[in-house]
Amino acid sequence: RAQTRARLVQLQAVGLVSVILPAYLALRLWRVVATTLAEAAAAEAATAAAAESSTGWGWGSSPEPAPEPVETPELQLPRLWVCVGVCAAYSIFCGMVVQFLWEYFLQYQRELFVTLDHIFEEAYAENFIHDDGEDLRSRWLVVRPKVASILQATMFYPFLPFFALWEVHRIKEALAKDMWWLRQLARQIRQPSENGVPSGHYAPIHHARK
Repeated sequence: RAQTRARLVQLQAVGLVSVILPAYLALRLWRVVATTLAEAAAAEAATAAAAESSTGWGWGSSPEPAPEPVETPELQLPRLWVCVGVCAAYSIFCGMVVQFLWEYFLQYQRELFVTLDHIFEEAYAENFIHDDGEDLRSRWLVVRPKVASILQATMFYPFLPFFALWEVHRIKEALAKDMWWLRQLARQIRQPSENGVPSGHYAPIHHARK
């Protein structure tokens, strides 16, 4: 669950970058092209105005008035069909990115399911440093089919419920202390009394635990 959640966050970041970056680059490219075309149109208009003002002035005529500055036209949106085509292409691209990342995530989940034993070895590697961990391995052999069945029934591993830290401490305390008291109680119940009848008196154990 933790590994799939971390991988999901990574894929979400990759997806956002893959979707936003092309849109930003396309917008910048459109602004550059539109600005270049607007400046070229403004320069052409200024040249035409200067040529018209220079013709028609004969010898001895009044001096030529200074041409008025030509304003740079504002950026205009392209035609409707161009906008629709760009939006459709961008939507298809975003859908392909989402589909690719989803298939990659599902493949990653399948790989985790196949390598359950390796994940167990990594999770309990500290317990195998000074011991072979036969007790843990035997418990894993019992628990592994249940874990596999849970993973097979779940399509999205990050949505699996998790244990709170206080629940883990409670389980460890129960295994470390309560199990010992239960063994002592079972041993006392199994011991025959003086008359040969099994004794069910466990008050000393209960009193000692208090």
